[in-house]
Amino acid sequence: MITIVTLEGILRMSPAIVKAYGIVIGGGATLIGAALFERHFASRSAVIIAERIAAIVKVALPIAVIIALIIFALNNPLM
Repeated sequence: MITIVTLEGILRMSPAIVKAYGIVIGGGATLIGAALFERHFASRSAVIIAERIAAIVKVALPIAVIIALIIFALNNPLM
């Protein structure tokens, strides 16, 4: 069987894939923004604020990963 890859086939995504892309892009943008804010405050001698941002990310990231895995497991059509 020959499969032809077209631009329309690549751009036509199911709602689950669109949601997954949204989660990944949103999470990445949040982490990149947090890193930029942390660097900004650290370079301006506002070390306390930079440390608080780092502490929040350090706690929030594992919680967000666990929640994402639970949501994935609950919404998995194969289970």
